[in-house]
Amino acid sequence: MRTTCIGVITGMCGLGLGAAGSVSQATTAAPGGFAQAAAYPSTSGCTGSMLPGDDMALCGGWADFHEQVFTGNGTASASAANNAPGSSGPLSQSISGGAGMGFVRAQGSNAYTDYAWFANAVLNGGWNESFTISHPSLNGQTGYFVFQLRARGQMHTQGLTGSALIEVTPYKDHLPLMGNAYFDRGGSDVVGTSYQYGRWGLASYGLPDNRTVDSFVTMSVPITFGTPFTLGVYVHAIAAQRSSGGFNDPSSDWLDFSSHGVEWAGITAVRNEGGAVVSGVTIVSGSGMDWNPAVGACDSIDFNGDGLFPDTQDIDDFLTVFSGGACSTGTCGDVDFNNDGLFPDTSDIDSLLSVFSGGACT
Repeated sequence: MRTTCIGVITGMCGLGLGAAGSVSQATTAAPGGFAQAAAYPSTSGCTGSMLPGDDMALCGGWADFHEQVFTGNGTASASAANNAPGSSGPLSQSISGGAGMGFVRAQGSNAYTDYAWFANAVLNGGWNESFTISHPSLNGQTGYFVFQLRARGQMHTQGLTGSALIEVTPYKDHLPLMGNAYFDRGGSDVVGTSYQYGRWGLASYGLPDNRTVDSFVTMSVPITFGTPFTLGVYVHAIAAQRSSGGFNDPSSDWLDFSSHGVEWAGITAVRNEGGAVVSGVTIVSGSGMDWNPAVGACDSIDFNGDGLFPDTQDIDDFLTVFSGGACSTGTCGDVDFNNDGLFPDTSDIDSLLSVFSGGACT
């Protein structure tokens, strides 16, 4: 059964809507996005042929499948699980996560024997944003909008056919971005494709293996100054069966990208058609977000803007505004202090105290 819901701020999910229309990056409004979760006892390998942002419901076959769509600056979450043994032997799958403007997070696990036919647990989701990038002397000319994404999490595999991966694909006007001179895969895995991507995978061939991911990729969008366009960023996180065979070997895998996942890491440059970095550009987004800094980068700890930095009055003002009270200076910042799009929550308090004490933004 396909279950779909729409929410602006992680809304309540409607139940049992049945065969909904296709949900993919191509059908999602900007600003907005979605999250899909599926526990597939069999995919016949179809997840490997689909890009992040494609409609995972099209894999077909029986699955526990749920999705949620968001609009504006909202968020979406989804989860799926399957613990029913089938003809291929014992099977235990679970996947959950969410997406918002600037981030996708996921965690999941998958246990099976290699009799199974590509049993996969999949989280698929991301966001679309509309941009207009203008310059007083360059409007009508071509250039490049360059930004970074950061992936952080862990994965584990064991058995003959264990596999886990997380991958990201960017889109311009709903078409996958082709590689160009300013795309840099950074520390992500080498993949034979002409598209821009980030991919981090792990596989086992009998012995267990682990991988910690903390890596950047640089994406480059060809633009025309002054002309609006849509940018989509979508992620697959898959606890996957790598192959199917006749040895009845138990395998399992898990991934945990729930704390950070894949996050927007900021705009690195706007370039003209010759590749030179240009200044004096105006960037307007449909959501109204400032995309220059990284999502998850903390604001200034001079929260109340009084120039006394840092002092405990900033903490007092933050807690007051967080609780719905008034700022002592009248110029307090946003209580989404860590800019993770989850607003307000206690992680903002943890981030403020961490940065105030000289630690890192959480």
